[in-house]
Amino acid sequence: MAAGLPWEVEPQPALVVTGRRLDAPAPPLAASRATHAIAGDIGLAMLVGVRLPTPGCWEITGEYAGTPLSFVVWVAPDRIHLRRAVDTHSVA
Repeated sequence: MAAGLPWEVEPQPALVVTGRRLDAPAPPLAASRATHAIAGDIGLAMLVGVRLPTPGCWEITGEYAGTPLSFVVWVAPDRIHLRRAVDTHSVA
């Protein structure tokens, strides 16, 4: 790792990501712990993986150093996943 970059000061970023579905009841999203990244086109970044348990309208919030940032996204159903689910439940 290069000297003087943020991960030397904060090896595990204290970024917390939460989410809730706005259009129907659903379990909360699952989020991984944050990590650092660097890329030539965007520079320094923090990465978090998220898993949304259902399609629908979701509000996702990240909070770092006491500052929140929220956005709303529409998650469409995965047609391939749905087709497989129907196929496995079909009656012959």
